[in-house]
Amino acid sequence: MLGDMMRRLGDGFGDIPDPLGRAERAMRDAAEALRRQQPGEAIAPQTEALDQLQQAAREFAEQMQRRLGGVNPATTRSEPPTAHRGSGRA
Repeated sequence: MLGDMMRRLGDGFGDIPDPLGRAERAMRDAAEALRRQQPGEAIAPQTEALDQLQQAAREFAEQMQRRLGGVNPATTRSEPPTAHRGSGRA
């Protein structure tokens, strides 16, 4: 399923975040361990797949922000605007 999604993303947007490829490989490794009936060996690849999917989501979101409005992802972190911070005075 991830491979299909990657192909659609590539067709629609061109660049596919590298972590998606790494996630797909990790998922295959986990599936192979499960086929061999060795679930303990599937844990590390499953964890790696999740980590790579999170990284891919971040990269894709940044890519979309750049394409849709030239927004600098470094300035869109979840910090409150300076105007809303307390002045430090009581």
